[in-house]
Amino acid sequence: VYSKSSDFSPINKETMLITMEQLPQDIHKRISEYMLPQEALNLSSTSKQMSENVDLAKFNDTFSFQDERELTDMHWSGPRSTGHEERIWFRFMPLILGDDRVHTIQFKCQFKDQGWGNRKGKLYVREDKNPSNFQGEVVAQTPIAEHHKMNVTLEFQPKTGKNYTMCFVVGGGGGHELFVYNPCILTLVYGRKIATVAAQFQKKSLKPILKNPFVVGLMKTTIASLIRSLDCGEQQDEDLASCFTKIGFDTTKKDILETIMDFVDTCVEFQSSALLPAVAHPELDSNDSDYHDDSSQSDESFSSGSSNLNDEMEMDVPNF
Repeated sequence: VYSKSSDFSPINKETMLITMEQLPQDIHKRISEYMLPQEALNLSSTSKQMSENVDLAKFNDTFSFQDERELTDMHWSGPRSTGHEERIWFRFMPLILGDDRVHTIQFKCQFKDQGWGNRKGKLYVREDKNPSNFQGEVVAQTPIAEHHKMNVTLEFQPKTGKNYTMCFVVGGGGGHELFVYNPCILTLVYGRKIATVAAQFQKKSLKPILKNPFVVGLMKTTIASLIRSLDCGEQQDEDLASCFTKIGFDTTKKDILETIMDFVDTCVEFQSSALLPAVAHPELDSNDSDYHDDSSQSDESFSSGSSNLNDEMEMDVPNF
């Protein structure tokens, strides 16, 4: 390191050194955006200050859906003449709630095909081309399903304002099947508040609320009343506030109440949106004798690897 003087004399390097904590908060976030999920989490955990600045949190997404059915084990058959055609499994719930909110979405499952013959089944994620056309770029894909169960992980970093769709192909020609077990979606987001709110609404006692328009309306009206009380410096109605404090929300924090409102609005809008275009509905086979519960899989942290378009395409589907 040299000074700007004409003689180019060295200057004291110690005066030029700064720690990561001394960098502006937005720089920390920008650095983490270029990291793999686990690396970003490691950065966030280096110190308390860094954790507050990066503000990363992860949670299980149980809100993505197919025909209002929760993400669960699936079994599809491939008709002889149409089994090669692309079908939609589910849409990923957009948890953006602001620009650049999501760092990474990770999908994990076990899957296999019919157990004999040619292998054609595959899962892949598309970035929607536009609101009425899901057939955009493929951003992550599995290998061709084996005859035995195999663990697969798909990771992608969603773009602001874009939606994403999980698609699949079973295989045509007759006899092809695709089985999926223990599917789960982990989302790494900037903002512990949104992760906290999402975790609360995953409780069995709360999740049905999001599908009841009347109850959602009451909830939003109550939140608006609590926020008005905070803005006016007035005491909140104890009965109204207790509705939220009993389930773990701090009603004295306006940002928490606003996050709840945003999250509820996002859920309601997402659940009311239709899958485009219409697709054949897969049949759930919960009686498959080869099924076993592997709930520990959903608790695994983000891995550093991912599948993407750089993988070789070997599937019998239309060109991407």
